[in-house]
Amino acid sequence: MSLHMSTNETKRITGKKVVLAFLSLIGITVIVALLAFFRAKDPRGTILAMAAIDEDSAALFRDISRKRGYVHLTKILADDSQPVKITLFGIPKGSQPRVIDGLIVADVFEARGYPTVQAFSADDLSFRYWSPEPARTLADEQPATSTDLVVDGTPWIATAYAGTPGELLVIDARTGEGLLRKELAGLEPPLALSPLNHPEPGVLIRHKGGELRLRLSDGGSYEGELFDERDCRHEDGALIFGDTRFEMGDVSAEFAPFKEGCVSHHDGELRVFTRAGERRYRITSRGPLLDFHPSHLSGNALFLAMGSDVAIVELPEGTMKKAIDGLEIAPF
Repeated sequence: MSLHMSTNETKRITGKKVVLAFLSLIGITVIVALLAFFRAKDPRGTILAMAAIDEDSAALFRDISRKRGYVHLTKILADDSQPVKITLFGIPKGSQPRVIDGLIVADVFEARGYPTVQAFSADDLSFRYWSPEPARTLADEQPATSTDLVVDGTPWIATAYAGTPGELLVIDARTGEGLLRKELAGLEPPLALSPLNHPEPGVLIRHKGGELRLRLSDGGSYEGELFDERDCRHEDGALIFGDTRFEMGDVSAEFAPFKEGCVSHHDGELRVFTRAGERRYRITSRGPLLDFHPSHLSGNALFLAMGSDVAIVELPEGTMKKAIDGLEIAPF
């Protein structure tokens, strides 16, 4: 009888061990799945492009390793958190997100390979609209060339497409509603698009065969120009701020106005121009910085990206609001 009880106890113990091992395996699987989930919720791929949303957040295109053609669109905050992200397919190489009136607007390829525009809320990245479907005559796999401008207080997006014929498409940036569609013969890539605003809204389209100047009211031809009314502008080798002229020489730099002045970045040098004068800072980094664009500025905050991290610099002082390892800013 003693032997019989011992055998049953052994069986019960063995059964408990099996159950415990099984539960442990389930627990480990759940933990791994949760870790993978949260890593996916907080992507850290290389930053491909960036645009400031406000002084504490920016929109990022992040590379997704092992997923060719896909990128993460994320929103990063000053505390380094990324509360929302979505996965996009068909973002053309070199494309930049644009923040327009509370929306993040992206040039994309739709499923059949045609270039178009897609917009998301800057708050939670919820989908807002596709732009009108492009013409079937567009060149295959040629990215759209877009520019945004404000017409009578309303943000518009003008997009040029190469094709036979090509096309100019103008939409209301807030709703995606089409405002103008015009066929353009002989529009060959590569394309470059610039806004014109004087004497009325228009665009300058440069293409392989020449250039076109078009009115946005009806797509007709006209002689327009870009009249820059900002306090801060770059012309003839100098930066003009109000009635002050700063000689820049032949330096090829990106310039952008901020709340109190203008900032440039070139070859590791940050130059901040205000009515009180000029401040210069040396930027040193252990890796290459993402190319500076005016869209990296919001108010008095300058966003700089290195690899997969983002720093925020407060202007005009040049102090770090959000620092990252391997990036330092110091006055000359």
